[in-house]
Amino acid sequence: MQFSAIKENLTDALQIVQRALSSKNTMAILSGIHLTCDRDQLTMTASDLEVRLEVTVPVEVIEPGETVVQGRGFTDLVRRLPDGRIIFHNTSKDGADHMTISYGDNTADLYGWPGREYPTFPPAVSPAEVTLTAKDFSEAVSHTAFAVNADEVRPVFTGLLFQIRGHELTVVGTDSFRLAKKITVLNNKNGADHDLIIPVRALNEWARIVSGSEDPVELEISDRQVLFKTAQIRLLAQRIRGDFPPFDKVIPTGWQTYVKLERKPLLDALDRATLFSREKDGTFVVTFHIENNLLHISTASDYGKVDEHLPVYQEGEVIDISFNARYLIDALKAMDDSHLDVTFNGSMGPCVMKPQAGEDYLYLILPLRR
Repeated sequence: MQFSAIKENLTDALQIVQRALSSKNTMAILSGIHLTCDRDQLTMTASDLEVRLEVTVPVEVIEPGETVVQGRGFTDLVRRLPDGRIIFHNTSKDGADHMTISYGDNTADLYGWPGREYPTFPPAVSPAEVTLTAKDFSEAVSHTAFAVNADEVRPVFTGLLFQIRGHELTVVGTDSFRLAKKITVLNNKNGADHDLIIPVRALNEWARIVSGSEDPVELEISDRQVLFKTAQIRLLAQRIRGDFPPFDKVIPTGWQTYVKLERKPLLDALDRATLFSREKDGTFVVTFHIENNLLHISTASDYGKVDEHLPVYQEGEVIDISFNARYLIDALKAMDDSHLDVTFNGSMGPCVMKPQAGEDYLYLILPLRR
């Protein structure tokens, strides 16, 4: 295999593909980046067997072929090379690969693995296709991913539910103590319904990749995997098996206390409250007392205490309720709206927060037992 490429094209692509490199996998080859060149294109691939990232860049192909180079070493070397055109020449002998990289009058050598030994995912058979804007995709993920517990031993709580009904997408994340739900629109080419759980790590990576892009995001859905793609980048993720909790059943349809408030003052008050609210298990405890159109926020610990009052619009009962402040802060930071509707169902019932401007998003949080 031999090709030449412009350094800037490679470094931009390597910044993306290296995100899928495996650092803990027992297969040494998964620490590498698979390179395939043909028809004036170089495809670079990294995978940890759960997520697979592919980026294609234009190159001048002298001899097509494939190889696997040590991922971090290749990325660091290319980044440190002088600007301009670089020549890559790979040879295979006795089950080992040897790549010589020429830049000006200088060379560097890397040792790797034969490309044919790199693991592949089985191709999808007749995948369903849906399309949505990069903006809508990124917002759906950012508004829900924080509610997922990526370290949870139960797989369904480590991913986001993508529920597709016609041309409507509902994205849900939960760790069983809180739940975030975002509704958006998409183009469902065959109109079929889908319920799929996608690892939050893959979704966060793809959201970062397409952030700010004007290109549409395409999803190819098959029985075991989901392929995300744009013109030059592809991310393949394995679907999480299992039944997602029936989220609609835990969202209350009524309330005992209803409050209208401003998001930013509440977020600022909670930020101050967490300075003194930490308990021995690391939980940031904050207590709300709502009465006479005032929200009283209080917290106390061995470090100090905070007492603040925020004016609100209130209907219904007086309430005293405690929360993990971090769970509230996560949601308030994810929201963009300035004014919120908040409902409570007693001191031990779920609290639901929604933007006043629309019905496409909600956040549910369970109170702490005190």
